[in-house]
Amino acid sequence: MDRYLYLPIEVGSRELASKSLIALAAAEQGYSVVLGFQHTLIRSAPQLPNGLFLSKSSNNVFLASVKELGQAGHLVVASEEENFGYRLHDSPITYNSKFLGGRCDLYLCIGDDEAAYIERRYGPQFPKVVTGNARADYLRPQLRAIYKREADDVRKQHGKFILFNSNFGFTSPISGGDLNYFFDLWTQVGCFDDDNPTKNKEIFNSFVDYEQRNMRLMRDLLGLMSKHPEYTVVVRPHPVESLEIWIQFLQDLDAPNIRFAPNTNHIPYMLASDLLVHPGCTTGVEALALGVPALSLMGSESSSVNNTSTSNAVNVTASTAAGAFAIIEDHWQGGDRVRAQQPRLRKELGRYLADISEDVLSADKIVDAMTDLFDTYKHNLPSNARALSSAQWNVSPGAQHPFFMSKYGVTDQALEEMLSSLRTTLNRFQNVQAKKIHDHAYLINAPARKKFWRLW
Repeated sequence: MDRYLYLPIEVGSRELASKSLIALAAAEQGYSVVLGFQHTLIRSAPQLPNGLFLSKSSNNVFLASVKELGQAGHLVVASEEENFGYRLHDSPITYNSKFLGGRCDLYLCIGDDEAAYIERRYGPQFPKVVTGNARADYLRPQLRAIYKREADDVRKQHGKFILFNSNFGFTSPISGGDLNYFFDLWTQVGCFDDDNPTKNKEIFNSFVDYEQRNMRLMRDLLGLMSKHPEYTVVVRPHPVESLEIWIQFLQDLDAPNIRFAPNTNHIPYMLASDLLVHPGCTTGVEALALGVPALSLMGSESSSVNNTSTSNAVNVTASTAAGAFAIIEDHWQGGDRVRAQQPRLRKELGRYLADISEDVLSADKIVDAMTDLFDTYKHNLPSNARALSSAQWNVSPGAQHPFFMSKYGVTDQALEEMLSSLRTTLNRFQNVQAKKIHDHAYLINAPARKKFWRLW
C-alpha cells in the first residue's frame, strides 16, 4: 500500500522550516508527501488518498476536523506546537483539549516532561511517543549552518550587540483585537479546563497582567540602556505585534545606540548577538539550545505565571530594570553571571526538550514513529482507490481572505529555497523533488529510479 503523508501549514513563517524537514525525511523513506494550506488540505481530505495527517495542534479547533479525517480513512497524528515553551505541570492553561483522549491515533511529545503530563492527563493507554520537535532540529550544530551567512550579515551591520526580543501580543496585537476577543479565543480553543467563566477570566487576566508588567520592565530597561551609548541594542518585535507602538516608543527614546529590526528571522539575530534579553518567551529556550546567553525578564517575582514559562526555568532571570542592567553590564565586560550558568541550565532544558545534541534528527524520529503507526494500521485502512492526480480539491473559504493567505505565505520560491538549503547543509535528500499540484499544495517525493538491465 502506498504511503501518503499530509503536512498542513497554517503559518508559513513558523512552520515551513520544520514541515519541509519532515517532508524530506519522509520522502526519503518512500512517502508521497503533500504539503500545503491547512484548511484546503483538511477540506479536501475525503478526495485524497488514504494516509496520515500530521497536525501541529491538539486544541478544540483541531478536534473539529478529526472526525472528518477519520471518516475519510486517514490516520491522525497530533502534536502541540504551543507546548514548546510551557512547563505544563505548572500552567493554569492548556493547549491540549480535554476531549483529546481517543481522538487521535498518535501524539508526538516534545520531551519527557510533556510525555509525563500527557500520561497524567489522558491515562497510560493514550498513544504517545517522545520524538522531539523538528523545529528544534534547526538549533542543532549540523543545521545552524543554514543561518550562517545571514548571521554574519547581521554582525557586519550591528557589530557586538544585545538583542531584545519582545512578545506582547495582548498589549500590542497586530490583529487589533481587544482583550475580550482574546479571552473568547482562548475559550474557543479550549485553554481552560474549568467551565467557570469567572475563574477562567481571572486566569486570563493574570496572563495579561504578566505581559503588561514585562512590557513595562522591558521599556524601563531600554530607557536605562539609552543612557549608556557604549552598548548597542537591537529591538526585534514578535511578528504578532503591531509595530506602531514600538516605532513611537523608540522615536521618543531618541537613542542612536538602540536600533530596530522588525520583520526579521529571529534565529540569525540570536546567533549574531552577544546576549538575548526577552520577556519569558520561547526564544529563551531556543537561545540556550543554540548556545547563546540569555536573560529572561520577569516583571513580577511573585506572579504564578512565571512558572508556566520554560525560559524562566532555563535562563538567568531579572525582575527589575536595575537588576537586569547589572547582569547585562557584567556579561558585556566578560563576566560569568550568565555564562557560568549555561551548563546547569542546559541540563535542566533536557527535561522539556528531547536531546538535540545527538546525531538523529527529530524529523527522522517523527517519520519512524509515523511509519510504525502506519504499519500497525495499514491492513485496517481502506484501499487507496482515490488517486492524487485526479483529486477534486475543496478550496477553503480562508483561501479567499488576504489575512489567512498572508499567514500561510508559502510560495514556490520560499519552498524551493528551504529544500535546497536543507539538501546542501545536511548533504541528504538529493533524490527528493517538489512539484506544485495545486495553488495551495505541493507533492514532495523521491520518484523510483529507473532500472537498467545489463544483458551479459
